[in-house]
Amino acid sequence: MVLTGHNSAVRAFRDPGGVLLRLPKDFYARPPIAAALAAADFGPVFRAVRTELNMTQEQLATATGLAQSQISKVERGSQRLRSVKVIARVARALSIPSGYLGFPGTDSTRPVSEQANAQKAVLMAAVHLLVDPAGNPLPVAGRIGKSDLERIRQHFELFRLVDERIGGGELRHVVTEYLDRAYGLLGDQVRDPATRGELLRLIGDLHLLVAWMHLDADESAEAGRQWDAALRIARSSQEPVLAAHGLLSRGQALHDRQRYEPALIAMNHALSLVDRAPPAVATMVITAHQGIVHAEMGNRNAALTAIGRAQDAYIASERDDPKWAHLRDEMWLTLAEGRCISRLAHVGLGDAAKGATLVRRAVAMNSVEPGRTAAVMYRELAVAELAVDGLDDAKDAFRRGFAVATSLDSAGAIRRLRADFRRYAMRHVKRDKEIRDIGRDLGAL
Repeated sequence: MVLTGHNSAVRAFRDPGGVLLRLPKDFYARPPIAAALAAADFGPVFRAVRTELNMTQEQLATATGLAQSQISKVERGSQRLRSVKVIARVARALSIPSGYLGFPGTDSTRPVSEQANAQKAVLMAAVHLLVDPAGNPLPVAGRIGKSDLERIRQHFELFRLVDERIGGGELRHVVTEYLDRAYGLLGDQVRDPATRGELLRLIGDLHLLVAWMHLDADESAEAGRQWDAALRIARSSQEPVLAAHGLLSRGQALHDRQRYEPALIAMNHALSLVDRAPPAVATMVITAHQGIVHAEMGNRNAALTAIGRAQDAYIASERDDPKWAHLRDEMWLTLAEGRCISRLAHVGLGDAAKGATLVRRAVAMNSVEPGRTAAVMYRELAVAELAVDGLDDAKDAFRRGFAVATSLDSAGAIRRLRADFRRYAMRHVKRDKEIRDIGRDLGAL
């Protein structure tokens, strides 16, 4: 339970016995702790908090809502906090200043743009440490063990986290350089099939991440080359989930360009690789995206059937291997359902009020902004509010979405906002000056 704001003289929370525990105001500014937070490495942070306050792992687990075993693994470095939602919850529980994690700052004495630039600088500095061969070298080919694979996995998670917070921009070039070095590990000396397979999966995931960064910069050709590379790796390593992820990504890119039929073909192919097999969460993600495409096409029955399958898969995913837990996201599924219903409502085939309620609920569940997730949510909120004639709320959502997309330097996010404005807001343009101004800012008019 957080008892003080980020600008208080102390950082405080209660232990399981109700005793108020206080950290010094500058605790998280101490260089080793600040560096760990910038790298989203909570192991040193947990150890430092427990040492400062003389806490046990059990007490810290209760304070943060994590399991004691998870605290232990994070402190040992054998596990990372991968979910942005979990990181935000831990940050609130321990009163970690948002700026140290790259979240929006709370220092009212600094301009917002200055705070954003400072957050980008901190996060990119942490990333550059990873790709500097002298500062944080990758293992040597032929000498790769479980700890090395875990370190590469942690690097991937940091890249993903930074991309979520500040966009692909400079990052896509850094990760491409990292990929080149990672390929150097695939020598003939890596003979253990499990080690080689896991390394290939990680390289495939890196290709998919870079592909989305390029797509976000409207560099479609380079995104395609990255997807092709990931699919080649999926075939060679016989990894159906990686292959499904690659095909789904292609389908999403086609959907993004409103090429609906090819998008569904790619998504159907992706589903055929993982349907009725673990992890169930893969089926959840793919069928939810199918539902969204069908909704935009006006296929009501197909859209609702796909969303129903996604909800069933979400329940079944409780039995998935814990390594897939970061994909099991109730917020995202709630948004997908609301997105389907709201878009159907615009053509008279859905319950506009229900769709808006679901989208608002998902937005309320998102505790991390700005970032890619926030850009998507504000766009969907604008569409949902327009469906219930909530024009003022829709205008606010469009403005917020545009501000986030601009802060990310995301040409893709701005293009998607522009497309939805043209599709759903044009009927208001003639009679509302504010809407016209928003449309001009988006380049939609």
